[in-house]
Amino acid sequence: MDQIIDFLEKNGGELLTKMWEHLYISLIAVVLGILVAVPLGVVLTRMKRGAGFLSSVS
Repeated sequence: MDQIIDFLEKNGGELLTKMWEHLYISLIAVVLGILVAVPLGVVLTRMKRGAGFLSSVS
C-alpha cells in the first residue's frame, strides 16, 4: 500500500495529465465517429439498396 501512495505522490501530476490526454483523444474519436456514422446511416436508410446493406452490416 505504501508503494502505491509513494507512486501517486511522485507521479500524480503526470498521471492526471495523461488521463486528461487520453479522455481528450477518446472524445475526439467518438465525435468524429458520430459525425460520420449518423449522416451515413440516415442516407443509407433512405435508399432501398442502402437499407439492405445496412441491415446486413449491423
